Amino acid sequence: MTAARSTHRDQDGAPRREAVFIPGLLCTDAVFAPQMSSLGGPAGHLTCRAVDAAAHDALDSAAEHIVEGLAPGSLLVGLSMGASIALEVARRAGGRVGGLVLISASARADRPVQAEARREFLSRASASVNGLAAAVDELTDVMLAPTRRNDEHVRALRLEMAEALGIDGLARQTEALISRRDLRETLCDVAAPTLLIVGSDDAMTPRKLADEMLTALPNAALEVIPGCAHLATLEYPATVTALIRRFAATLPPQNAQA
Repeated sequence: MTAARSTHRDQDGAPRREAVFIPGLLCTDAVFAPQMSSLGGPAGHLTCRAVDAAAHDALDSAAEHIVEGLAPGSLLVGLSMGASIALEVARRAGGRVGGLVLISASARADRPVQAEARREFLSRASASVNGLAAAVDELTDVMLAPTRRNDEHVRALRLEMAEALGIDGLARQTEALISRRDLRETLCDVAAPTLLIVGSDDAMTPRKLADEMLTALPNAALEVIPGCAHLATLEYPATVTALIRRFAATLPPQNAQA
């Protein structure tokens, strides 16, 4: 028997919508800390929780884990790999998804050259005691816009998150990304309102991939953050928070659950 889910309410008694945050490659919930803190606060009107995207070696199993505990009408917020998992959740349990926020997203499967690059990255990260730190430092240069690459707080947080997940976590995420399916043909079946967020300087998931998804999704909008690259939640945290807050306010009312 499944236990009843308690309903979190605002001070005025209105039920709070659940927001499930799904981190990306070598990221923990800390990548969403600014958003969860603000949106889950007294003025946020959301109940925020994050899931461990590094606990599974397949996007299918990660999505199934989220579906099992998903409240009806939930808002899913995914960053990069997390956005791919969010789309898998919507494919399986679309009726329970109230909205999607897909940040730095792609609906495409890895090409062979991308899969090989991921394996090489894992090999370098595993090669020595300091291999992970060196590999993360290299990856961070690609993920951040030139104006943000000297942000010591962000760089330190990137390393802290990677070390928390470790080589085992990286290995599981690498396998999950290499084996993911191409979701482009399924986008037309995603009924939930969707907000796509992309940085103008994102070299990893450039705007053309967001435009591709915008065209295929039935109910989507696109926001481009100028001067931002791949880690929008950390590069421009206030901007991303404001976009999520505004989008969540447009979603249909969520049915209160006893």
